Amino acid sequence: MNFYNRKEIFSNAEDTYDTLKLELERRFDDVKLQRHSAVVIFEAKKPGG
Repeated sequence: MNFYNRKEIFSNAEDTYDTLKLELERRFDDVKLQRHSAVVIFEAKKPGG
């Protein structure tokens, strides 16, 4: 992941689970997150928030 952040392909080095959850919930009505070590898999449906 550091490689991609250095190349500016991603810019998520400072992201946290809680921030991701908060921002998704602000934008979608139906949000599901699963944490697997350093990876979070999410599903977001129904834009609105």
